[in-house]
Amino acid sequence: MRARPWQSPIVGAVFVVAWVALDWTTLALHRAPGFSPWYPGAGLTVTLLYRFGVRYAPLVVVAEMLRWTLYHDPAYALPTAAIQGVIVGGVYAGGVLLAHRSGLVLPSVRVRDALAFCGLALLLAFVTSALSVALHASAGSLSPSGAMDQFRVFWLGDAVGILAFAPVLDLAISAARGYAPAAYRRVLPAWAELSAVALIAALNVVALGVLRLDPQRAIVFALVLVPVAALAAAGGMRGAIIGIAAVDVALVAIAIVSRVDASQVAGGQLDVILQTILALVLGAMTSTRERLRILGRWLLLHDARTSLPNRAALETWARGPESSAMWVACIDLDAFGLLDIGMTRRDADAVLQAACETIGATVSDAQFFGRFESDAFVVAHAGDREAALAAAERIARAFLTPLRAAGAEFRFTLSIGIAHGVRRDRRALLIEGLAAMAEASEAGGNRAVVFASADDPADRARLASELVRARDDEQFLLHYQPIHELDGERRMVGAEALLRWQHPTRGLLRPAAFLTQLELSGLLADIEPWIVREAAATASELRARVPGMRVWINISAGALFDPAFVEALPRIVRRAGAQPSELVIEVTERIVSGDEIGPVLERLHATGVHVAIDDFGTGHSSLGRLRAARVDIIKLDRSLVAAIDSDRRAQSMTSALRELAEGIAVTVVGEGIETEAEAGALQRCGYRFGQGYALSEPMDRAALRAYLARYPNA
Repeated sequence: MRARPWQSPIVGAVFVVAWVALDWTTLALHRAPGFSPWYPGAGLTVTLLYRFGVRYAPLVVVAEMLRWTLYHDPAYALPTAAIQGVIVGGVYAGGVLLAHRSGLVLPSVRVRDALAFCGLALLLAFVTSALSVALHASAGSLSPSGAMDQFRVFWLGDAVGILAFAPVLDLAISAARGYAPAAYRRVLPAWAELSAVALIAALNVVALGVLRLDPQRAIVFALVLVPVAALAAAGGMRGAIIGIAAVDVALVAIAIVSRVDASQVAGGQLDVILQTILALVLGAMTSTRERLRILGRWLLLHDARTSLPNRAALETWARGPESSAMWVACIDLDAFGLLDIGMTRRDADAVLQAACETIGATVSDAQFFGRFESDAFVVAHAGDREAALAAAERIARAFLTPLRAAGAEFRFTLSIGIAHGVRRDRRALLIEGLAAMAEASEAGGNRAVVFASADDPADRARLASELVRARDDEQFLLHYQPIHELDGERRMVGAEALLRWQHPTRGLLRPAAFLTQLELSGLLADIEPWIVREAAATASELRARVPGMRVWINISAGALFDPAFVEALPRIVRRAGAQPSELVIEVTERIVSGDEIGPVLERLHATGVHVAIDDFGTGHSSLGRLRAARVDIIKLDRSLVAAIDSDRRAQSMTSALRELAEGIAVTVVGEGIETEAEAGALQRCGYRFGQGYALSEPMDRAALRAYLARYPNA
């Protein structure tokens, strides 16, 4: 990272002082100018150039010349010192530039980076040592007979300095600047760190004490290697650096006290290099595994397309504690599914991302903001009804400005469902918000709807009690809305089963009056097998009158994702006297657009039923995804059907949709047909089947029998 301008003099001064101090200390202790078993100046130089930029390379020349000025090293003349600085600074700067160009990242928390760093350290040490020895030999300060020994000492000393000192120093700088990677911040127990350091240092004392005995040294090297490797494997790169530092410090301390000769020190240095490389690789492997674990946990709770919290994260949030006052807003982009026609998935995702950013900018302080499914988002925050409506107004106002994405502009209206309450269960608020969003969408979109349920707990408790009684007293029943061909005869080809509640005092109720509470109470899971059984019995009766007739059933997401329900489905159907192929299971498009739906629909399709996607055109599912998911039928949403008789663009898009669907063997049905004009427009666009009040209203089973008898195919 580049230093700020005001930092440059400070960085330069600190480097020069530290470099000279380290070099002076080494030379003074060893009483051997130019000799160092541990040369931290090399690591200091590499860290400076990598972290602050190669423009600091001239400081190496300054440091070499300052060294000569301070203690007049007889091994160097001033020009030789300057040339030495040019060599070291130039080679290290070139190595750092190569590292940046190749994408090498320090601190090295990946195996690739660790190996690249080790290779670079050995290469830089080799080149600078060879050039330095050649310089000294040509200046007469080094005899030819000792050139090879001195090269080995220089090379191994510089390599140890870079390998052992650069990671430690770079980590310190990174932590001070606040951008040390998470893999470095993983902390081992203090006793484990201290024990490992003490053990490594003690073993290194023994190793240097028996330096002349190679077999023993090999044994001690292996003993030292075990705690270093264990520390790196347990603590990642942080543990590796601790182990490396302990080995290196022990080596230096004992080498100074023992006054060992250069050849013996070189052997110890080689041991340290091998241990360091192994520790860095093991540490990087552990850090990489930790990063992958963190990434995997993140992906489980975030949407891959938008990086927002996903449905799993929403479920976790929904299980949280009640709040004193809270509102939930569920937001749907009206007709977003049309973008999948004539637009690539990548461009559609870009539009989706732009929508996320627009919503996020208006609710930046929300307790929760995530993508529920498809193009539906959930925002939750503390506050009352007025705060929720104000937030919904801000979000809708933000979408008055066109979204810019994929090189174009897009305008969207929103269907917003709001639920609020005091000391309310979060999951209950979520379900109510989704129900209100669906109501807003069904009403034509471009509006906000507040869930109509009263906040009075007594009212909710009374409704829950009545629903239990309705289940036990068999007050639920099914009505059937026929599905017709759109040609002149308008023959009936099937019927959709619709849930109704025959309330003892309020009369026949549609699902909008009770379905949310039915799901909240868990009773929906109890009656869905009954719905399948009743619909299958009707299918069996219809088949006896007209072969090929099918009954369509809506099932909830909970049932769809329940393996036990899907497994029992064909058994329930056959016991009712029908075959699974005589049923069509409808699921909403928002469910299908989820990334995990493929295997679920495969299991459903394997039972023998047909699969239909309801409300197609309101979500974000592509035809390619539907084909891969083994979908047989799609039902065009009412919002698309409503515009087909007056909007030429809508006609073109619905015609294109039909052609694409039929190209992948998917049947298209227009639903929500409320006028003859809409039915005629769909027929002109090539649609063969339709459903809606303009064709026939829902009816009970007895009325369905009489209705079917009027048609020629009966």
